[in-house]
Amino acid sequence: MDAPKLRELLSAYSTNDPDFQKSNWHVPDDAAIECGTVSRDSLLHTYRRRLKRTGENHTLHTKTENLVTFLRDYPEEELTMVDYYTSEGEMRLFLANYECSRILFWMSMFK
Repeated sequence: MDAPKLRELLSAYSTNDPDFQKSNWHVPDDAAIECGTVSRDSLLHTYRRRLKRTGENHTLHTKTENLVTFLRDYPEEELTMVDYYTSEGEMRLFLANYECSRILFWMSMFK
């Protein structure tokens, strides 16, 4: 995936997460964007375990719980994980549909 395609997907993405503001998501033209297919069941297994280990960190627990809920309710078996680094060096991580034509979930715990 190239930067213009990711910008297009981000501009179409909608979320209720108050931490997500499209104006803060600059994708540099030379961004190293990685995409890979992931199994919903594998992610669900991993993040259910992590949910038990979030401890006292309420924010991390809530964000992980939101991801587990999304994964549990998502009807498809495979997703595409998309990540890139901003100009400031911050990692951004999303889950997209298998065809990578629509961003479905922002993994905000990696912000």
